[in-house]
Amino acid sequence: MADWIEAAAAEILGVGLSHESVDGALTLYYKVSMRTIKRTLAVIELLLVFPAALFMIALFLREVQPLAQTGRLVEWFSHHVVLGLYVALIAMPLAAFVVGCAIVLRSWRSDA
Repeated sequence: MADWIEAAAAEILGVGLSHESVDGALTLYYKVSMRTIKRTLAVIELLLVFPAALFMIALFLREVQPLAQTGRLVEWFSHHVVLGLYVALIAMPLAAFVVGCAIVLRSWRSDA
């Protein structure tokens, strides 16, 4: 069974049969999965920061165009203090920052 796997890996990679080709194939799969994990975490971080960015845009538009309907969003955040202020504007962006720092530290360790 192992010979069949080595032959398939060698055929895919276009190299002779050796243990290096199998290791290279496994490394290739590892890099692909890490790239997917990084992209998924980036999307999660964007979603965590989105409510705070939306609130800041609403504040800006309310000052620029006083007749804009963004006042409702600002009022919602001010009436729902725990959910609006503590969770959406403080905890979620802080979680995105912590996850981002962890990813950077992990990449620095793997690059070193």
